[in-house]
Amino acid sequence: MSNNKDALSSDYLTQKWGDFVEKNPMVLVCIPRSTGIVHSANLMSVNNNGMAFVRWHDPVDGKIVGEKEIPITDLEKYNTIIDEHTDPKIISDLEAYPVNQEFRDPFTIVNIPRSNGSIQEASIVGYNANSRMFFVLFDADGIRANKSFSREELDRYNTATQARQKIQQLTTSHSLTLGNSDDSWAEAMTTFTSSHGDKIAGSTDKGFNYKPHNEDRVVLDPNNDRYTVIDGIGGHENGDRSAQILSENIQRNPNNISQAVEDTQGQMRQEGIHDGGACFASLKFISNQEARAIISTINPSSHRSLYIEAAGDVRLIHYDSNGHKKFATFDQTGSEKHIVTNAIQANKGMVVPYLFPTSAEPGDYVVMCSDGISDNLTDEQIGHNLKHGLLVDQVAHNIGVTTRDMMKNETGKADNRSLVVIKVG
Repeated sequence: MSNNKDALSSDYLTQKWGDFVEKNPMVLVCIPRSTGIVHSANLMSVNNNGMAFVRWHDPVDGKIVGEKEIPITDLEKYNTIIDEHTDPKIISDLEAYPVNQEFRDPFTIVNIPRSNGSIQEASIVGYNANSRMFFVLFDADGIRANKSFSREELDRYNTATQARQKIQQLTTSHSLTLGNSDDSWAEAMTTFTSSHGDKIAGSTDKGFNYKPHNEDRVVLDPNNDRYTVIDGIGGHENGDRSAQILSENIQRNPNNISQAVEDTQGQMRQEGIHDGGACFASLKFISNQEARAIISTINPSSHRSLYIEAAGDVRLIHYDSNGHKKFATFDQTGSEKHIVTNAIQANKGMVVPYLFPTSAEPGDYVVMCSDGISDNLTDEQIGHNLKHGLLVDQVAHNIGVTTRDMMKNETGKADNRSLVVIKVG
């Protein structure tokens, strides 16, 4: 990895990784386990004896379930920080298939071969600089699993352009609508970082023990800082069609949700959809100046503001960086203005979305979800997943696994599931 023999000395690695964890507290790193697999853990500290202290948590309640010291050389072996000592071949590998760490964000999605002959999407999470092998995470029958692949093996199933395709469409000029098929939670998962540094993960699927199709939609539009969850309602296929119409109109009118709602109602009448409809929650990041023009109580020193629009029972919850709830669009213990009951339907008059601007600070979280999530998890249970610095895709994955198990075991309500998790940059 280095042309400088001192580059891998204990003192050098201690300072290198000590400086890194100081700038990135509780950063997620890959570590080797005694079982032979590569595991993700939070890097807590580095000491002068060449050891690093790591800790991992239960994904549901956030409790500590394991911690140990590992040699700093293992951090170097399984995670790569680019510096002046890095071999050009390694830089070439990482430019083709970026590794998901704080300095290599967002996730790179790649196709990998499975032992049963199928091809599956996976997320690259680590890189072994010594062997030039990539570590990938994927969902295998509901269990988070990992494998390692060389650059050459990945190239058989991906090109650098293909591997970055999902990221590029979210960082150029496109909106992405999820939920048009019966894809699983893991297959629909999309993670990226906006131009403002916001980290976003979104997913949707049809749930378990419910309808054979998905009537939810998730619209991710980073170019307009607009993120939306839609829940179709109604009999037969009308809920699915209503949700699709609304998602398309929001993409056409990202800066005018009222117009998107009006157009949706008109199109539903034209198509004769009278027993269907849609609920939604939509978030747009706006400047404090724009927010204070709407409501004067916005904190003028705040970072940015959230402009929230909602109709129906799709839920939006705003948390601080420690997972404590600051605001929610539906709060049974709050005032009446926080309760939204109107849904978009053809046989209703003009639906006026519920509006509320609120301040946002770096590190805050916003969670939007359909009732396949909110009917099974309380706001506090969702907030537990935000307390320990987990990546947004891990939060979405954990919530997906928990609600899936509840539906499969019939301990929760069966429904379509949609979720967007945002960490404010």
